[in-house]
Amino acid sequence: MDLNSASPADGKSSTIFRETTKAWVEVVDDGLRYLKDGSFLWLSDRSGWRHIYHYGADGKLIKQVSHGDWDVRSIDEVDEGKGAIYFSASEHSFIANNEYSINSMAPVLTG
Repeated sequence: MDLNSASPADGKSSTIFRETTKAWVEVVDDGLRYLKDGSFLWLSDRSGWRHIYHYGADGKLIKQVSHGDWDVRSIDEVDEGKGAIYFSASEHSFIANNEYSINSMAPVLTG
């Protein structure tokens, strides 16, 4: 799956990020969230579990934000001033969504 960027001035586009796996890449609703500085949060199954990854505006990985043997289901809200990401996940139950927040973005996001 390619994430492309296009210039509104001239319409030129370029691929800034490519997600690949040996089988397939699942499109995840609420799996992409752009931040004010041009970087973005992306949901990926690359570890075998769906987690949040933070990428720079150039498409280079900054860091994996969430970790564990469970899936993030959606990125629900981002408070850039506090560096907080609110998301739903299946950490405690595979059949129930629970809401979580993580502040590991604080050094990256500034308000």
